[in-house]
Amino acid sequence: MTPVFLIVDGASSMRDAIRDILENEDYSNISEAENGDEASELFDRESPDVIIMDLSIDGKSGMECLKEMKEKNDAATVIICSASAHRELVMEAVKLGASDFILKPLKPQRLIQAVNKALSNF
Repeated sequence: MTPVFLIVDGASSMRDAIRDILENEDYSNISEAENGDEASELFDRESPDVIIMDLSIDGKSGMECLKEMKEKNDAATVIICSASAHRELVMEAVKLGASDFILKPLKPQRLIQAVNKALSNF
Protein backbone atom coordinates (compact mmCIF):
# COMPACT_ATOMS: atom_id res chain seq x y z
CA MET A 1 0.00 0.00 0.00
CA THR A 2 1.27 3.43 -0.94
CA PRO A 3 0.48 5.95 1.79
CA VAL A 4 -1.36 9.15 0.89
CA PHE A 5 -0.05 12.33 2.53
CA LEU A 6 -1.63 15.73 3.07
CA ILE A 7 0.55 18.70 4.04
CA VAL A 8 -1.30 21.65 5.58
CA ASP A 9 0.67 24.84 6.18
CA GLY A 10 0.09 28.48 5.30
CA ALA A 11 3.69 28.99 4.23
CA SER A 12 4.52 27.62 0.79
CA SER A 13 8.19 27.37 1.79
CA MET A 14 7.26 25.04 4.67
CA ARG A 15 5.01 22.93 2.44
CA ASP A 16 7.88 22.68 -0.06
CA ALA A 17 10.33 21.67 2.67
CA ILE A 18 8.02 18.95 3.99
CA ARG A 19 7.34 17.70 0.45
CA ASP A 20 11.11 17.52 -0.20
CA ILE A 21 11.66 15.53 3.00
CA LEU A 22 8.91 13.06 2.07
CA GLU A 23 10.07 12.74 -1.53
CA ASN A 24 13.63 12.07 -0.33
CA GLU A 25 12.13 9.07 1.50
CA ASP A 26 10.49 7.93 -1.78
CA TYR A 27 6.95 8.99 -0.87
CA SER A 28 5.14 10.41 -3.86
CA ASN A 29 1.40 10.57 -3.19
CA ILE A 30 1.42 14.02 -1.57
CA SER A 31 -1.23 16.77 -1.63
CA GLU A 32 -0.93 20.25 -0.16
CA ALA A 33 -3.32 22.76 1.37
CA GLU A 34 -2.56 26.28 2.50
CA ASN A 35 -5.58 26.74 4.79
CA GLY A 36 -8.07 24.81 6.84
CA ASP A 37 -10.92 24.99 4.36
CA GLU A 38 -8.77 23.60 1.55
CA ALA A 39 -7.44 20.93 3.92
CA SER A 40 -10.98 19.78 4.72
CA GLU A 41 -11.86 19.54 1.02
CA LEU A 42 -8.72 17.53 0.22
CA PHE A 43 -9.24 15.31 3.26
CA ASP A 44 -12.75 14.43 2.10
CA ARG A 45 -11.71 13.90 -1.50
CA GLU A 46 -8.40 12.03 -1.06
CA SER A 47 -8.71 10.23 2.30
CA PRO A 48 -5.06 10.74 3.29
CA ASP A 49 -3.38 8.29 5.62
CA VAL A 50 -0.98 10.83 7.12
CA ILE A 51 -1.69 14.54 7.61
CA ILE A 52 1.18 16.86 8.52
CA MET A 53 -0.41 20.08 9.71
CA ASP A 54 0.43 23.41 11.26
CA LEU A 55 -2.08 24.65 13.82
CA SER A 56 -1.75 28.31 12.75
CA ILE A 57 -3.58 28.27 9.44
CA ASP A 58 -6.17 30.54 7.85
CA GLY A 59 -9.82 29.61 7.53
CA LYS A 60 -10.70 26.70 9.76
CA SER A 61 -8.13 26.49 12.55
CA GLY A 62 -5.72 23.60 12.79
CA MET A 63 -7.48 22.37 15.94
CA GLU A 64 -10.85 22.47 14.16
CA CYS A 65 -9.39 20.53 11.23
CA LEU A 66 -7.76 18.00 13.55
CA LYS A 67 -11.02 17.38 15.38
CA GLU A 68 -13.03 17.14 12.18
CA MET A 69 -10.54 14.80 10.49
CA LYS A 70 -10.39 12.42 13.45
CA GLU A 71 -14.19 12.37 13.71
CA LYS A 72 -14.45 11.45 10.01
CA ASN A 73 -11.63 8.90 10.02
CA ASP A 74 -10.08 7.96 13.33
CA ALA A 75 -7.48 5.83 11.53
CA ALA A 76 -5.97 8.88 9.82
CA THR A 77 -2.71 9.90 11.46
CA VAL A 78 -2.28 13.60 12.15
CA ILE A 79 1.19 14.95 12.90
CA ILE A 80 1.18 18.52 14.17
CA CYS A 81 4.08 20.83 13.25
CA SER A 82 3.92 24.11 15.12
CA ALA A 83 6.16 26.95 16.22
CA SER A 84 4.19 27.09 19.47
CA ALA A 85 4.67 24.34 22.02
CA HIS A 86 2.63 25.65 24.91
CA ARG A 87 1.78 22.74 27.17
CA GLU A 88 -1.97 23.37 26.87
CA LEU A 89 -1.76 23.44 23.08
CA VAL A 90 0.15 20.17 22.91
CA MET A 91 -2.22 18.51 25.38
CA GLU A 92 -5.30 19.66 23.46
CA ALA A 93 -3.88 18.41 20.15
CA VAL A 94 -3.08 15.00 21.66
CA LYS A 95 -6.50 14.86 23.30
CA LEU A 96 -8.12 15.51 19.91
CA GLY A 97 -6.13 12.67 18.36
CA ALA A 98 -2.81 14.01 17.08
CA SER A 99 -0.27 11.21 16.98
CA ASP A 100 2.76 13.47 17.32
CA PHE A 101 3.69 17.10 17.90
CA ILE A 102 6.82 18.46 16.21
CA LEU A 103 8.23 21.85 17.09
CA LYS A 104 9.30 24.21 14.31
CA PRO A 105 11.86 24.88 12.99
CA LEU A 106 11.40 21.47 11.50
CA LYS A 107 14.22 18.95 11.71
CA PRO A 108 13.96 16.50 8.78
CA GLN A 109 15.02 13.48 10.84
CA ARG A 110 12.37 14.24 13.47
CA LEU A 111 9.67 14.39 10.80
CA ILE A 112 10.82 11.12 9.24
CA GLN A 113 10.76 9.52 12.68
CA ALA A 114 7.14 10.64 13.21
CA VAL A 115 6.13 9.47 9.71
CA ASN A 116 7.78 6.08 10.16
CA LYS A 117 6.02 5.66 13.49
CA ALA A 118 2.70 6.57 11.88
CA LEU A 119 3.20 4.16 9.00
CA SER A 120 4.24 1.32 11.30
CA ASN A 121 0.58 1.18 12.38
CA PHE A 122 -0.60 0.32 8.85
